[in-house]
Amino acid sequence: MNYFAYWWTKLRLRAAGCAVRWAKKQVLLDIQNSRRATMLLENPYQRFIRFSAKREELAVRLKRLSGQPDGRPPILGIRFDAGEITLSGTAEDIPLYDQKIALVRHQNGDWGGVTEQEWAENNRSLQNGRGVVHSLYLSGNCRLFRLETDLADSKTTIRWERESV
Repeated sequence: MNYFAYWWTKLRLRAAGCAVRWAKKQVLLDIQNSRRATMLLENPYQRFIRFSAKREELAVRLKRLSGQPDGRPPILGIRFDAGEITLSGTAEDIPLYDQKIALVRHQNGDWGGVTEQEWAENNRSLQNGRGVVHSLYLSGNCRLFRLETDLADSKTTIRWERESV
């Protein structure tokens, strides 16, 4: 047995163990600092979301009051409850900000990029209080996503436009 190689390897192993412990300590410290930073950002971010949602609600109201410039059916002044909100399979990739803004528009009767026929059907369903209303929005990463609310069951699903139901 080569004692020199044995002890040299054992010493290197011990040094590597120390390096691993130090690296682990740094990672844990970074995680702790990250949590602290995340907690500091949480309240301002929630406030940003609330203010953005309020701004969007006022924008929909302004659209309703001024009329639809593109000849679409009007935005009704009926606000509805979206009920239980679920995300389909890959819809978790839709940014939270886009989900919240789209939900505010959806609940206030701005159906986004749907066809005129779908817009009119949504308005009829909303006036009757039954049926399914659909809306279509563009996410920040330029992909279309849909919100669908079953008015009878008070359930809303958020999904990508191309995602199968």
